[in-house]
This record gives sequence, C-alpha cells and structure tokens, in this order.
Amino acid sequence: MRVAISGAGGDLGQASAEAFAAAGAELVLVDRDPRRLKATAERFGAVHHVCDQSDRSAVARTCEAIGAVDVFVNNAGIMVRKNLLDHTDDEIDAVLNVNLRGSILMALGMARQMRSNKGRRGGVICNLATQHAFAGGGGRGIYATSKAGIVQFTKAAGAELALEGIRVFAIAPGPVANAMTAQARESASYRDAVISRMPIARFLESGEIADLIVQLSHPDMTAVVGTTVLADGGGILT
Repeated sequence: MRVAISGAGGDLGQASAEAFAAAGAELVLVDRDPRRLKATAERFGAVHHVCDQSDRSAVARTCEAIGAVDVFVNNAGIMVRKNLLDHTDDEIDAVLNVNLRGSILMALGMARQMRSNKGRRGGVICNLATQHAFAGGGGRGIYATSKAGIVQFTKAAGAELALEGIRVFAIAPGPVANAMTAQARESASYRDAVISRMPIARFLESGEIADLIVQLSHPDMTAVVGTTVLADGGGILT
C-alpha cells in the first residue's frame, strides 16, 4: 500500500504517517515547511516533497512527482482565529487558497495520478474537514467556510470519481489537542467551555483521528463514499 499525506509536518499529518506506517504502508509525505517535513520524513524513512498548495504550479509538479498512490490523505490546512469583521482580505485569501482551492487541486491532481496508473485501478482520497463546517465557526468563520466547501466538494467528488474507481470521503474532527489549538487551550475558560460541550469530556487526540483515517481508507470500506464522518466526541450534539 502506497500512501501520500499532505500537511505531513503537522500533528495530524505525523499521526497519520505513524498509523499508516504501522499498517505497513510505503509513505510519501508533503508539507510546505521544509524543516518540519524533513524531520517527519527522516522519522519514517519516507520520500518527501515540499509543496505550498496555494501555488497551483507547485501542486501540479508535486502530484506528478508523487505519481499513483493507493491512498491520499488531503490534510494540509491553515487557520486564522478572528471574528469575521476583523479579517483582512489577505487573510481570507490565504485561508481559502490553502484550505479550499489548494485542497481541491491536490485531490484532483492525485485523482488524475490514480486514474492514469496502469498497474492498479483507482484509490482512496480522504479529505480533512472540521466540525465547524456544520456550525458557525465561533471566531473561525473563514476557516469553517473553507472546510464547508470541502464537505461539498467531497460529495461531488465522491459521486463523480467513484466512476473512475476512486473512493472519496472526508473526516470532520472536533477539538483536537494539537498545535493549532495550543494557544487557545492556554485559556482555562476556553478549555472549560470546550470540555463542557463534549459528552466525552476531553479534547480529542491526533492519534485517534489518524486511526480512523486508516480504518476508513481500507479497501473493504466501499460503502463510505462522498460522506463526511464526524469525529467530534459528540460535541455537535450539545
């Protein structure tokens, strides 16, 4: 099994690499941060490619260089934590260019590689969304909007790419104890507010989201197509 992971230098990217490596996968890792990427790649002895997915030409080159894989984890993303009226135009562009346009381009680029592979048919693409795509975002409105676009793209791609033997689904994690939430988690009021809304009464861990990605990417999970699986500890229920 050959697996490509974008955003591989981040917490979920590293956890996903670890989970797939434990399952015996050959890894191809992608990130825009050369230092973080090199450290992760050396840890797993993986092939790696530096790519800023807000750059269309870089995405095209990277997908071509990666070639066909069995699974692509479309994980790269950024967040600007601000109220809507406080965002600058550049911040809005940055979030949408990476999280929405860039993720779509990466998914389509890797789908083309899967389709052109003569040795095997199709593959699996796992997009990363967020539970905020189903709510208001609460100070993360542009981020939530970008990920809501990924939820819709997953539906469209799931329906269309299934005809090419490519299965597409998404996972929408809830609040994870990672670098993206580190600053916010320094606030006791934020921690208490999040935990009080979580039936499981804790933040999620990157490793459990990564394990879910591996499970849903298994070739036997053919019923999971075009849908977004909420992995939020029940947070959206309250």
